[in-house]
Amino acid sequence: MSSVRATATRSGSIRAGEEGHWLSEIFATRPRTEWARLLEGAGIPNGPIHTLDQVVSDAQTRALGMIQKRAGSDLELVGLPLSFDGARPRFTKPAPMLGEDNETVLG
Repeated sequence: MSSVRATATRSGSIRAGEEGHWLSEIFATRPRTEWARLLEGAGIPNGPIHTLDQVVSDAQTRALGMIQKRAGSDLELVGLPLSFDGARPRFTKPAPMLGEDNETVLG
């Protein structure tokens, strides 16, 4: 496995982003599970990047209570990935309509 040198400069970050296409080519050579095993074995923290449908159907996401129904609807949404004192914050109300909270926010 080749090493990648991290850079602390903005120009270096941009350059790394421009040259980063080679990472996609490398990661396409093996299944995601194999890369996870290799990276874990090398002590490199890693995790998959899921599509929205994968997030919603993931057993861990559901077990953590991150998928919540919107109040008054059957619509399921991804909740906050945080817990406070062991409890995940629930949706208390739907998102405001355009301009609905202007008076409260702007005064």
